[in-house]
Amino acid sequence: MNRKKVPDNSALKFDVKTRITTAHYTRLTQQLKQSTYRTMAELLRDIICFRQVKLVTIDATMGETMERLVAIKRELNAIGNNLNQITRSLNAGKGRHTLAVVELMTLVRELSAHIDPVSAIIADLSKRWLDEEKATPSGDVDC
Repeated sequence: MNRKKVPDNSALKFDVKTRITTAHYTRLTQQLKQSTYRTMAELLRDIICFRQVKLVTIDATMGETMERLVAIKRELNAIGNNLNQITRSLNAGKGRHTLAVVELMTLVRELSAHIDPVSAIIADLSKRWLDEEKATPSGDVDC
C-alpha cells in the first residue's frame, strides 16, 4: 500500500534551522510537555504559522479535592443503586410493603437531590482543572 500523495501547497518542502537561547528552548520544551503535540516540529510549525497552540494546565492543588469529590460521587451513586434495587424488590411484592416503599422513594428523592449538586461541582471543577489555555491567537496567515 503506497502512501497518499500530499498536494504541493501542503507539502513540507523546506527545512528551516535556527538557534535559540536556553531560556527560549526551556520555554518551548515546557510548552511541548503541556500540549498535545508529539514533536517539537509540530509545535514550532503551529507557532510560526500563527495557529492556536493549546496548552493543557492542571492545578495540582485541586487534585486531592477532585479525588475526594469523585469518591463521594461514587459512594452516593452506589447508595442510590442499592436503594433502587430495594425499591424494585419491594415493588415486586405487589403492595404488601407500601409504607416501606413510600419511605424508600422519599430517600431516593433526597439522595438524588444531593447527587445532582455534587455532580455539578465535579463537572465545574473538572473544567477548571483540565482547562486548556491558548498560547497564541490565531492569525490570518496560513502556512
